[in-house]
Parts: sequence; structure tokens; C-alpha cells
Amino acid sequence: MDAMLLILAYLAVGLSLKRLHLMPVNTGQVLNQYVINVAVPAMILLHLPKLELNSEVLLPALMP
Repeated sequence: MDAMLLILAYLAVGLSLKRLHLMPVNTGQVLNQYVINVAVPAMILLHLPKLELNSEVLLPALMP
């Protein structure tokens, strides 16, 4: 429930910043590039050492 409230709060802040024209037009594209190029790889590197290799992990990786 707390996560949903946080998502709604961020959505409200984003909509208000867009309506007040306080952010550049391409802010969404820049934030998406940050998430794809920095945040997701950092999260993967953070959690990769804790990963246990078993059939639950290997089977989806081998499916393609």
C-alpha cells in the first residue's frame, strides 16, 4: 500500500511540474535514458552476487 501511495505522489509531482512548465520538454526522454543506461545496470550488479543459480533462474534464461 505504501508503494502505491509513493507512485501516486510521484505521478502528482510530475503532472504538476509539467503543467507549470518548470521542466524542459525532453525530461521524460532524459530520465528514461538514465534508468536504462545507469540505474538498471547498477541494480543488476548490486543483486548479481546474491543470485543462486538453479533451475528457476536458468530455465527462463535458456528459453529464448
